[in-house]
Amino acid sequence: MNERTENTGWRWLPHLVASAALTAAVLLASAGPASAAKDPIAGGETTLKPNKGIAAALADAGVGVKPKGTATGTDNGIVFPVTGGKIFSGAPKGKVEHKGGKLRLGGGKSAITLKNPLINLKAAKLKVRAGGSSLKLFDLSYKKTTIGRDGFATVFRNVRAKLSKRAAKILRSAYGLPVRKGTVFGRAKVVAEPASITVRAAKDTTLAPDPDTVAAIIGEGISIAPIGPASAEPDGLAFPITGGVLATSDLSGEITHSGGLRLSKGSTVVDLTDFTIQIDGAPDLVASVGDARVSILSLDLSGASIDIDGTDVDVSGVEAALTQEAADALNAAFGTTLFAEGVPLGTATVAVHAR
Repeated sequence: MNERTENTGWRWLPHLVASAALTAAVLLASAGPASAAKDPIAGGETTLKPNKGIAAALADAGVGVKPKGTATGTDNGIVFPVTGGKIFSGAPKGKVEHKGGKLRLGGGKSAITLKNPLINLKAAKLKVRAGGSSLKLFDLSYKKTTIGRDGFATVFRNVRAKLSKRAAKILRSAYGLPVRKGTVFGRAKVVAEPASITVRAAKDTTLAPDPDTVAAIIGEGISIAPIGPASAEPDGLAFPITGGVLATSDLSGEITHSGGLRLSKGSTVVDLTDFTIQIDGAPDLVASVGDARVSILSLDLSGASIDIDGTDVDVSGVEAALTQEAADALNAAFGTTLFAEGVPLGTATVAVHAR
């Protein structure tokens, strides 16, 4: 770690030790809506519920409707699992894929199999593969559509599916159905789950240090002060969140921060800034020290508990400890043997709000 020779003037750490609020808490704040953000889709489902009139017409004509492949029939309609695509948050833009989903109409020689529905939200149409070619099955109407959230997923409710000119002609010719271009076949609900969530600058990460470690550091005459815009709060040190990206599947990814920590003893000053929490197979916290990026804390999630409520994710019981690299550098900077790998720095609670 790099050293600077300047006086800090703010002995913050003894005040923290005297504080009654040395309870464990790390708040990893997070993601909220970002206008027109394009997100890869990892999953979800589209449910198509035919109108009663269409269902009756099909029944009267003796035309069976049978989901095939990955599609299934439910009381709410025909469900097609979403397999990919991209979506723009808060707007009917992007594409939603349903590879493997099929719908079979009729039977015998008159059977028609519609495969792999593809929704183009901006163009407001749904295409399928039929007989080896592409068929625009529906024009989509958003007149009464609402766009909302269900957890991390974007949900389009009450999308009207109107038969295209070609699809209506096929149904008239093959089955004698009394339909035409614009006939409302049914209504769809599209649930698109993103592959990742984007962290926005909304809250802080707050570290409440381990009291025994704090006492030991004070005994060495070393002080710790926050570097703005980080601040000392009743619950500990608060570091503003600036961004990051987390995977929805396992919450792996990164969360970045502004501000930092200044460790000082006499004329020796070490600044740790621009923290990044890295959540992967070996979670840690990386900081800028001079021109270098250094892993300073290991994060143990083995005893952590996770609570997900809508777009809020709370992870509690995360233990933070010094890395060997950080311990060696701090010992060298301050001429001590106090610091060691695994020395506990505190317990963390991660609170993420996602868009």
